[in-house]
Amino acid sequence: ALTLTAAGTNGAIGAAGAILTDGSSVAFSANGTGAVNITEANGANVSGAAGSGNVGVTSTTGDLTVSGNISTTGNVALTASAGNIVRTAGTISGNALTLTAAGTNGAIGAAGAVLTDANSIAFSANGTGAVNITEANGANVSGTAGSGNVGITSTTADLGVGASGITTAGGMVTLKAAGVDTIVDCTVVGL
Repeated sequence: ALTLTAAGTNGAIGAAGAILTDGSSVAFSANGTGAVNITEANGANVSGAAGSGNVGVTSTTGDLTVSGNISTTGNVALTASAGNIVRTAGTISGNALTLTAAGTNGAIGAAGAVLTDANSIAFSANGTGAVNITEANGANVSGTAGSGNVGITSTTADLGVGASGITTAGGMVTLKAAGVDTIVDCTVVGL
């Protein structure tokens, strides 16, 4: 288990270049406007917080597992270069979220929804990998999913579809906004 803490006024982790890790779990804490930039060698359980700095975590092999809250008021980019994005606990919170599962059949939340709280979400799944996201406060969502199914749910507010739309080649796209709220600006392609 690795714990990375930058407690300075604008404490950053990997600001000059990614911190390279190889652990079963990585917990981080940055401060102020300090950014977080981590490249994990073997897949890991990840959690942490950064004040208003951007957060970028990449797993070069295996799955990237959200095992607790990942939060900032900045942007969050999570990438599983050769696997899936999986959630066992916690919510990913930030301004703009980018979720990339680039494994052969890279999925995002296939075994259980990835929980988010953001203004916008961009996703990219690969092959037959599915996308399953539950958003807490409504967001503009866009992305592609190879040929996998896409399911996006907003639990408390409108769900917008970004200008680039949502695309899957052969999968099914399901969008759901809770209560009386609406799905707005929608371009969805299921080929």
